Amino acid sequence: MLAFLGLACPDLARAHPPYERPERVITDKDGRSSRLVRSYVDGIFFSDPVKLVVRDADDRTVAETEYGHNIAVLCPRSRPCLVFRYDSSFSVLPTHIWRLEGGRLHETRSRGLVALGVVAPLWDNMVGYASSLVSLSVPLLLFWLLFQSPESRRRTLLLAVAGLASLAYLGGWLYTVALLSYQSLPLVLAASAAGAGTMFLARKAALRLGATEPTLLKLARGAAILISAAAAIVVVGLIVLVVWLAVRSSGIPNPR
Repeated sequence: MLAFLGLACPDLARAHPPYERPERVITDKDGRSSRLVRSYVDGIFFSDPVKLVVRDADDRTVAETEYGHNIAVLCPRSRPCLVFRYDSSFSVLPTHIWRLEGGRLHETRSRGLVALGVVAPLWDNMVGYASSLVSLSVPLLLFWLLFQSPESRRRTLLLAVAGLASLAYLGGWLYTVALLSYQSLPLVLAASAAGAGTMFLARKAALRLGATEPTLLKLARGAAILISAAAAIVVVGLIVLVVWLAVRSSGIPNPR
């Protein structure tokens, strides 16, 4: 549906002008303040390329990075800010690393900083990665709920429908995470595997502490239903939004 609407309604793919989003304001040891800004240009069907711009107190640009797929900024206490640039959603290694000192970007690189750059996007965009992890689990939770029901022809039919729906869902998820978002796909998958392992260990720990299997199963079923229902609401809302945008773009009058 998204591909059809994009081709049928060219106005939806019209390029938008460059825009900026404030990152943070920092003050160096000499008391001079600098404003960090993320600057974007249109990426059409893909995520908007972004660069980091450093401006002084008079709003003059004093330094900037090159455009990339994503920028992560870490500012430890009492230490210069670190800026990481990534060129692709399919790589976890930063392409360039800078230290921000005195309002200037000084390129640097070491094994320790590269290792820090692998996990820097997690700190920089916790909400985005958490949303990706939860949304990736939806098809698995749906199949798990269906397998909990008694075996019947109805369950077989629902499994077939869920399988087809999951293919479309996962295709949309992959396009969103890999091409539209600013997340690293390998990092999302690694975090998902770590999350699954953590849940497995938490279950074993709960059983050791005296929790019963039926109680844990009941809690898991309730959580699965809640997450699946929330995902269904979000998907339906996105479809309604896309159709509404298509109607507005094509000039088709809304029925009254």
